[in-house]
Amino acid sequence: MWVMHAGTDTVRAPSRDTMLRAIQAATSHGQGEIWLEHPDGPALGIVLGQTRAMVLRLEEAGDAGYHAVDLTAAPIPSDTYTLSNGQVDEYDDRDTVNAHHVLSIVDHFLATGERWTGVVWHNDGEDP
Repeated sequence: MWVMHAGTDTVRAPSRDTMLRAIQAATSHGQGEIWLEHPDGPALGIVLGQTRAMVLRLEEAGDAGYHAVDLTAAPIPSDTYTLSNGQVDEYDDRDTVNAHHVLSIVDHFLATGERWTGVVWHNDGEDP
């Protein structure tokens, strides 16, 4: 049973379509923070900016996890990201991916629980 945290709302046992629609809406608005969690462990977090997204994949609570990266992007921020608590963050473009990848990342994660191979993932548990 999935749990979706979208902004300040929590939805228990959302359908796959509900989760994908929430992702599409956040991507269209160019902002939002969404976490998809499964009780068996894996979680996917997405923080959207206007054109880019910070995407985190955790195996379980407390895991350093992975984040999707764009090795061709600049090591400077070009976007801002508003978290559900109102905090505004900046991430280097290299540590984010183009927002058009988000739906594919989420669709693959919901189907398999794994990282989508269409983007590069950095293991945050290892040294940079």
